[in-house]
Order: sequence, then structure tokens, then C-alpha cells
Amino acid sequence: MRVKNIVRFIFINSLYALSLTYVLFQHVFTGRINVNSFIYALFFGLISTLYGYLAENLKQAFLGYVASVAASIFITIILVRYPIEAFIGSLAAELVTIFVLRNTVTYIAFIIFPVSVIFIPLGIYLSQR
Repeated sequence: MRVKNIVRFIFINSLYALSLTYVLFQHVFTGRINVNSFIYALFFGLISTLYGYLAENLKQAFLGYVASVAASIFITIILVRYPIEAFIGSLAAELVTIFVLRNTVTYIAFIIFPVSVIFIPLGIYLSQR
């Protein structure tokens, strides 16, 4: 029973991290918060509600949320950095990494985190009802 819970936790968090990676990858090159950013935030709000519903535990959900955010930032940087490093050069890859990191952290801090803080407990509440 314990192994089943661990596998379920890893599977749910990996899907959540991949969906956040998709949202971050869509936003990373714009650098500005615009209407599309809020549409992606609403999309991610629905995903956060589903994540909270499947997690069913507030402590586990926020632990998984922090791990998923860290993993998605890392994956987004890798997806952007390595093709540029392979085809253009390491200096351009360093500059792009700085740009990508700035945009992702700003988007997470001002849009994704507030949306997630609202919708994850809502999903947990719905699962308990």
C-alpha cells in the first residue's frame, strides 16, 4: 500500500511539473505579462485544482508543488539552453539562460504562485467533500 502511494505521488507531481513546464516554455520568450499570460494562468489554475483534488493532503500537495516548480524551472532552462548552446555557442546560451531564468521566476512569483495558492486548497477541499 505504501509503494502505491509513493508511485501515485511521483506520477501526479511529474504530470504537474510537465504541465507547468509547458506553461513556462510558452511564456519564457515573451518576457511580458499580457493577456496570453493570464489565459495560461487560468489553464494552470484548472490544473492546480485537479492536482489538489488528486493530492488530497495539504502538506503533501505543497511539498509536491515546490518540487514541481523547481523541476519545471530546471527543465525549461534545459529545453531552451542546450539547443542554443549546440547551434550558436556557449556565450549566447549563458545570456539566454539569464533571460529565461528572469522571465520564469517573475512569471512564477507574480502569476503562477498566487493562482496555485488559491486553487490547490480548493481542489483539496473538493476532494474532501
